[in-house]
Amino acid sequence: MISYDKIIRRLERRLKGIGCVTQSCEEYSIQGRDGEIDLYGFDFQKKRLFAIEVKQTDYHRNKAIKQLAKDEVYLRRLFFDFEPFSLHLF
Repeated sequence: MISYDKIIRRLERRLKGIGCVTQSCEEYSIQGRDGEIDLYGFDFQKKRLFAIEVKQTDYHRNKAIKQLAKDEVYLRRLFFDFEPFSLHLF
């Protein structure tokens, strides 16, 4: 099984390969709720924003979907004019 850190590094390289600036494992608090974004990338030229949640198994699919919804609220405040794309990987 590939480790979580290795998956994040590979995804980060891919995002950078398509011209994105990336940030991983960013913690935030919004409206009294804490969250952590596994990885996100933004493309200034195309105004696209990618939020990625990585889980070891598909068992945590619902947790990932809820986390991505919180991540999107947070990221939209930072990058309000970007088009968001959310991805859940397991």
